Amino acid sequence: MSNKYVNLRKIVKYLHEEDIESHSNPEERLKKLYDTDNEHLLEILNAVHFYPELLKKDGEYNIQKEDGELIEWILKKYTSPDMKLIRKGEFAKADIGVVYKLLDGLNKILQHLEVDEETIMAQQQIMNQKTNYHITVRMWNMQYNFMRLMHDITYYMQMPTFNLTYDNKVEYLDRAMEITEEYVKTVRQAFTDIWKERARYVKQNAIPITLEEMQFSERSIDIINILYKNDEYVKIKERLKKLKGDKGFIKKYEKEKSRLESRLIEIFREEVKQFPIDVDKMTKIEKIMCLSDGAFQVHYDGTEKQAYVTFDVETTGWNKYYI
Repeated sequence: MSNKYVNLRKIVKYLHEEDIESHSNPEERLKKLYDTDNEHLLEILNAVHFYPELLKKDGEYNIQKEDGELIEWILKKYTSPDMKLIRKGEFAKADIGVVYKLLDGLNKILQHLEVDEETIMAQQQIMNQKTNYHITVRMWNMQYNFMRLMHDITYYMQMPTFNLTYDNKVEYLDRAMEITEEYVKTVRQAFTDIWKERARYVKQNAIPITLEEMQFSERSIDIINILYKNDEYVKIKERLKKLKGDKGFIKKYEKEKSRLESRLIEIFREEVKQFPIDVDKMTKIEKIMCLSDGAFQVHYDGTEKQAYVTFDVETTGWNKYYI
């Protein structure tokens, strides 16, 4: 192993150096601690759907030294309240700073791996699908900016070098409050505008579904999670996104798109065998739910006593594959 890399054994030995050296049988103690820490690391990686084999070479962990600190941090934090929530998949309940550090760190590790870009993008897509990473990043950035703003205001009020009088400070805080109130109104209005736009979209694109299809929507999420553990499936999804952005020669594009979509259906049929489901008896809506990456919303109109689904992805073109 190159000096540029460390394995998990070295990390575990470093973390528990005192414990290991004071034990009557250091090697036996190291092995036990290694097995425990390895289980803990795998549990965290699996929680965010990070494929652990990416960190290995010839079956052994092969981690760049600069990334070793993140692995140490994960192992140290394993029993913390926030990491317990992450282990259970309750990312929204965990401290946003902890979630951000974990996901940002894993994304940085991906950039250091000696693997092709397609594999990196596929792994990022899997993690994003599981953890809402992009939302976490934006929430963290907003929280950081708010904290920095309050720090600056407190600093302005306390530093004598600014030579502000009592009246100067009151005037500044009054202005800051006016700007803040206007900002709050703008932020709330932005949400209202987006929400109304979404409501119009739902109303225009909602598709009536049966109660059975409504109930199936929950099971479809389990199927989607299984599909996203299939590397080929994720890579095809990424390839389809690239094709859509660069259609080029239209006939060649349609042929390639058709071939990839056909393969997706084959993988879908193979993976669904893990469930007590007969694919041929599934409705068109149920199949599209499974292949839409969860980009749909189900809602029930109590007045009409009718369930609806709204898809946020293109669903045309799939019909011919449901044979």
